[in-house]
Amino acid sequence: MAEKIKLNVELKLIMGFLFFYLISGIVPGIVSVFVSLFDIGTEAANFLVMIFTFAASVVLCVIVGLYLIKWIAEPIKKLISTMERLLEGDMDADPIVETGNEIEAFSRSLARMKSSLMIATEMLGPSEIEEIGPQEVKGFSVGEKIIFSLILFLILNPIITTIPIIFSLDLLLGTSIASLIFSVIMLLIFVSYLNKSIMKPFISLTEVADKISKGDFETKIEVKSSGDIGRLELNFKRIADRVERAIKEMENGQ
Repeated sequence: MAEKIKLNVELKLIMGFLFFYLISGIVPGIVSVFVSLFDIGTEAANFLVMIFTFAASVVLCVIVGLYLIKWIAEPIKKLISTMERLLEGDMDADPIVETGNEIEAFSRSLARMKSSLMIATEMLGPSEIEEIGPQEVKGFSVGEKIIFSLILFLILNPIITTIPIIFSLDLLLGTSIASLIFSVIMLLIFVSYLNKSIMKPFISLTEVADKISKGDFETKIEVKSSGDIGRLELNFKRIADRVERAIKEMENGQ
């Protein structure tokens, strides 16, 4: 059986947004052909094309958003849930999520900390339920950020594509090429924002987790993000704090 190809988060975002851009670009043409099959006036036809194009674009936005959420947001939610189980003393919870990207790298670093957390749990007991609490960090979740970015891209793209015409850049490059360039630039801006806001914390936490696994607690963990990522940072901080506390108690007891 062939091994499943795994892509990093940035490539998944680029593919998702590119697919959304390409399909949404041909939707008006498809809708126009469909409406032309009916014998109706020009104004009514234009109105129907606008309505059906908008409806189809919204449906497409939801479909692409759900796929990106499944690829990116669901593994993060699973990791957060596993971290909370570990804090509560469930050492059977496996933190590894196989995504082939930065999320998996962090989960494997966390797995290497699991033995230290087991010792900490034996010494300190599991975290109190009220101490863990709902762990809600205000802000948009990863899934919400993806959906909102797709909606903004859908709204802004027609506006952005008029910039070449306003500045007469279409005369130099051609209308289609100039509009394509500006659309791609906007696409990359959205992808860069999402990739940075989602993946940058994972890279930082992985580095800290690797240091903690080697007994280095010098780097302090701060909850800088919001939403799901902030919740994950908070969980990791609590795990790291418990491990550090247990090690200090062991050293003081010797």
